[in-house]
Amino acid sequence: MPKIWKKLSSKVIHKDPWSTIHLDTVIKPDGKPGNYAWLQVPSQGVMVLAITEKQEIYLVKLFRYPTKMYFWELPGGGSGNQNSLKAAKRELWEETGLVAKTWKKLGESQNFNSFSDAKTDIYIATNLTQTGLDKKHEDGIVEVKKIPLKKVLQMVESKKITEVKVIAALTLYFLKNKKIKI
Repeated sequence: MPKIWKKLSSKVIHKDPWSTIHLDTVIKPDGKPGNYAWLQVPSQGVMVLAITEKQEIYLVKLFRYPTKMYFWELPGGGSGNQNSLKAAKRELWEETGLVAKTWKKLGESQNFNSFSDAKTDIYIATNLTQTGLDKKHEDGIVEVKKIPLKKVLQMVESKKITEVKVIAALTLYFLKNKKIKI
């Protein structure tokens, strides 16, 4: 049987409304003592693949502080302990002004499993309507764009999209829709 990590003790080294950082004293799989810092999030995330009948996907562009870079991402965020579908609907509206008539859960993503318990439920939203209202500037979103699926895939291939949850959502979309041609 393979050896696994054994936690000896744990202490919280930082806590705010969005995260808790733990520092655990452990015995590593090689039997040596060590420390392991990890991030706990209070609620799971949600992400929305909002797609039109013409196979266009809505992306949002925003600056991410840790990397000091702008990223193209799918609308999404924390569930705030809401039902994940309700949270996905809220996030889609807040970030794009869109509402959707049809929703389906595509799957989930374990985002950073080497240092966090963060998980994201991924939804597909179709039959979209633009309300003209949103809160994108409150979230730091600088642009919302509707991009053809083929171009989105080219953006992934050319490293213009590197955000892992976008790639996970696209993978799930294609796995569930094997008949789609690009």
